Amino acid sequence: MNVAFLLGIASPFSGRQLNNNTTGNEKIILKKQVLLSNGCCNIVYRVTPTNCKLAKDQWKAAEKNEKTFQANSNEWSDKELLPKHPNGNGLYHLLTNKFKPTKEKWTQDGKKRQETLLNLFFDNVQGLNGVQNRVALAKRSRDGTWYKWTWKQYGELVVKTANGLLALGFTYGDHVTILSANCPEWLFADLATMCLGGSTAGIYPNDVAEQIVFINQNFDAKFFFVDSLKQLVRLKPFLNQLTKLIYIIVLSLETDNQEERDMVETDSRIISYARLLELGKTYSERSPNYVEENARKITPDTFCMTVYTSGTTGQPKGACYSHQNIYCVGTTIAEELNCQGRDILLSFLPLCHVAERIQSLFLAIAGKCSVYFAESIQRVREELPQVRPTIFMCVPRVWEKLYQALQAEFETTTGMKRHLLHQTLLFGRLARLHRNYGKSISRAAMFEWLILSLLVVRKIRVTIGLDRCHTFASGAAPLSEEVAMFFGDLGMDVRQVYGQSESTGIIAYSPKRAIRPGNTGKVPSVIQVKLGDNNEILCKGPNVFLGYYKDPGASKTALDEDGYLHTGDVGMFDEEGFLWVTDRLKDLIKTAGGKFVAPQKIENRLKMYPGISHVVVIGDRRPYCVALITLDESQLKNICTKAQIIVQPVEEVVKNRKVLQLVDSYVQQVNDGLASYEQIKYYKLLPEDFTIEREEMTPTLKIRRKQIEQRYKEWIDSMYSVASSGSS
Repeated sequence: MNVAFLLGIASPFSGRQLNNNTTGNEKIILKKQVLLSNGCCNIVYRVTPTNCKLAKDQWKAAEKNEKTFQANSNEWSDKELLPKHPNGNGLYHLLTNKFKPTKEKWTQDGKKRQETLLNLFFDNVQGLNGVQNRVALAKRSRDGTWYKWTWKQYGELVVKTANGLLALGFTYGDHVTILSANCPEWLFADLATMCLGGSTAGIYPNDVAEQIVFINQNFDAKFFFVDSLKQLVRLKPFLNQLTKLIYIIVLSLETDNQEERDMVETDSRIISYARLLELGKTYSERSPNYVEENARKITPDTFCMTVYTSGTTGQPKGACYSHQNIYCVGTTIAEELNCQGRDILLSFLPLCHVAERIQSLFLAIAGKCSVYFAESIQRVREELPQVRPTIFMCVPRVWEKLYQALQAEFETTTGMKRHLLHQTLLFGRLARLHRNYGKSISRAAMFEWLILSLLVVRKIRVTIGLDRCHTFASGAAPLSEEVAMFFGDLGMDVRQVYGQSESTGIIAYSPKRAIRPGNTGKVPSVIQVKLGDNNEILCKGPNVFLGYYKDPGASKTALDEDGYLHTGDVGMFDEEGFLWVTDRLKDLIKTAGGKFVAPQKIENRLKMYPGISHVVVIGDRRPYCVALITLDESQLKNICTKAQIIVQPVEEVVKNRKVLQLVDSYVQQVNDGLASYEQIKYYKLLPEDFTIEREEMTPTLKIRRKQIEQRYKEWIDSMYSVASSGSS
């Protein structure tokens, strides 16, 4: 058979020699279409020699003959030819519309290569991407210097950890939990588990003991990594409930506390991470390459990770991911950012949250990036100038803190310095509109902006540690338009990333040079998004999670029969295809008058005023909206200066008449831009800010509305029981 027919359309290669190694008389056993960028189609052939008698059930025999036919090659290769009739191929594309632009990858032994992060990881480790000896991880040591691991060392420690788990009895499909602050060992344990066909779940270091126990029990964990004995002491009354745990691996056994020492002696399940590595080294002698070989065989549909939601509305649920999920997210972002193995990331958000997992694991592996670990989220501003990341991804609260700090510093300037800052923001706005909206700008204005960039903007970026950063991103919650525009006017366009745990953290993101403050950007080609009832955003694609662990009811609610994830977010598409998220369905306030109010919009506007830390708008089934407001203690001096009072403790400041008048003016300015039913009628200044420790905020600094409303119920009720001054 030397003529190929596909869907009744003759191949443009029919009856001619396929390439220099063929005669034109071979039998075609496989035809594959590859769509080119110009809209034409390449027909890719696999052939057998003319003497091969091929039956339908003899594919393996055919493949064997093909390999013999290509005796001069160690790897199977597709025979691709440029189309003979481009226009004809374009017509073929229009008629069939079934081409995929991807091309299957094959290993040297003729097996299909699995598209997983584990394969990419070991490619980096083995030097296949030229990064084997580059820095992969870095952590500050006790003397203040950075201790660094290359990709080769990274891989060796992952393999040792995996072999150590095997020595302790780990079997395929086992579950591992990790309770630790961000550190390299966190990633070693995470990847080691995945290499063995297991799955991991991270636990927030500041979670209460009951929640830690719940996650371990719910996840059926057999191995539990803990960063210190101090954490175990907190769990001491509950350890006997964790009957499924086989071993508790403590990253550091160093302690001066006798109670902590006694725990190691009384609980035989506790071993040190150093001991685990020793066991791994010994165990690896049996089969040195087993871990890597096993990891490379794992299929994309294998369950590998669970991220427990931070629980803004109650008990956390475990969102389960496959290797396909994390590979899709990692490679999509790495391609979008054009990572070439030279980028530096700063890890400071909790690794048990999907946002940090994207940065420190998915993107770091797919983009061959170096990850530097910050001491804590509180020390980010001190760490930034030392690490000087090239990609900076964080939550809106961090951007808001930077914004408030810079605004406070700008307000103290005078004379020529103040004039230069004003001019910088003015011409910076023109440049931002030119970059992202295509607005025209004169050569003189552009030249002015370039000069101001060198004189002013560069100094600002050096001061905050973002002088060599080329990508700025914000995710996990909406970033206010004012903050985004401010940094954009300084030449730092902050790209909004929209997603949730159930979508492996990604649904849409701002495309380069089309960064529009207020929207979430565009949906990448591998993901499908549509609007459902009440304009709810629905998502489908390789990023959508497998479901909730041991919770089929919640999984059925989240995923419909067509595979679409119901995000619970209200949104819309504009004429240019940008996705706008207006609010969360569950957060929407319906007043007693039947009007719907989006609280986040109001809260974000009010938080932009100097000294305001957090705002919670309340009004569901109430006659009007009220708010709880907290002050930023780090900006207390500036608040007192603005109110023209002496610096006092925050408990006294919130009672001061002049401070209340100042906040009154802020609220009034926000109300002027709102519909009457959206306006804040009364508010309360709280004597303390919301904290993670009191469970008023999630570890990613999002407010927990339900807990706050319960805690301050009397304060809220008082604003509805009296109709007096709004600043009481």
